Amino acid sequence: MQKPKFKEAIANMTFKQKQEYIWEYYKLQIMAAVFLIFLAGFSIYEISQRKEDFLKIAVTGGMTTMENVTGLSEHLSDVLLTEEQKRDYRILVEAIPYSAAEENPSFEYVQKLFVLISAGEIDVLVIDEPTFATLHGEGYFLNLNELEVDLATLETVDRTGEPFGILIHDFEIFQDIFPEQGWILSVVVNSDRSREVERLVEYLIANLH
Repeated sequence: MQKPKFKEAIANMTFKQKQEYIWEYYKLQIMAAVFLIFLAGFSIYEISQRKEDFLKIAVTGGMTTMENVTGLSEHLSDVLLTEEQKRDYRILVEAIPYSAAEENPSFEYVQKLFVLISAGEIDVLVIDEPTFATLHGEGYFLNLNELEVDLATLETVDRTGEPFGILIHDFEIFQDIFPEQGWILSVVVNSDRSREVERLVEYLIANLH
């Protein structure tokens, strides 16, 4: 039996009957439309809520996870950004469970680290000493004397008489994640966020134990 045309079918129906008729014959289309509206609204919300990265930090090490760096991201965003900046920016902290000290590091994480560095997607690295030594030997780190910050109160890691890293064991914000000593904060040489990095280093200097 052929379904009557929509206009003719509902012509003499009450409002309640029209609702029941529409739901009976068009519920799949209605559900699809509702889903598309929801999806479109969600996408618009996501875009409107998306924030730009003020600073990108990668934390490496075999036991590093996103769970134990989330608090660091929130804390740094809270103390380094102004109230106005917090509406549009965030400080991204990403965990990459890779260490040069591992006998068989995951190729996936090694590849991810070097791709992000090459693409300029990391400004600051927090790494263990073996990884620092490997990357420094390949020229990945900025000479910290190029920053407009007084490093005199910091314990730096010097190579060829120049500072290329900052030991972080005296900073409370890192102690929950890195209870052991020997972890180093370095700036990636191709970072284009020197002012933002300087703000981070100034904060660390102001909060030395």
